[in-house]
Amino acid sequence: MANFSNYAIKQALPQFLKQLEDDNWRSKISTVNALGNMAYCAPKQISSFLPQIVKGLREVMNDTHEKVHEAAIDAISKIGSVIKCPEVGDMLEIIIKALADTSKYLNEALTLLLETSFVHAIDAPSLSLLVPLLDSGLMRHDNSSKQMAA
Repeated sequence: MANFSNYAIKQALPQFLKQLEDDNWRSKISTVNALGNMAYCAPKQISSFLPQIVKGLREVMNDTHEKVHEAAIDAISKIGSVIKCPEVGDMLEIIIKALADTSKYLNEALTLLLETSFVHAIDAPSLSLLVPLLDSGLMRHDNSSKQMAA
C-alpha cells in the first residue's frame, strides 16, 4: 500500500469496496486491512472517498466473524488518525465504539457531540465519521436519540 500513488488509489478503491461484499472472511480481513492502511498512504486522495469507505466498514463491523469485526474497528481507527479537527479527534474513541455498537454507545456519543464546542473547521474525514452517527440517531425509535441527532 505504501507504493500506491494517488491515481492508483483512485483506481483501486472501487475494487476494494466491492471486495467487502465477498463471503470469504479471510478476503474481507485483507480488504479491510488494506482500506485502513490507505489512510496513511494518501490522506488527501482518500478523504473524498471516506463516506463510501466508512459505510463499507460499518457494514463489515456487523460481520459474524470476530476477526473481521476487529479488523474493521482497527481500520476505522486508522482512518480516524487522519482527522485534523482536534475536537473530533478527542471524541474518536467513543465515536468508534458508537459506530461498532450503536445500541450501546450511540446516546453517549451524541451527548458528547452536543456538549462539544467546535472552534476548528470540521474536515471531510471528521464528517465521514460523524454523519453516520447522526443518521443512526435519526433512524432510532426512541425520541431522545432523534432529538439529540437533530
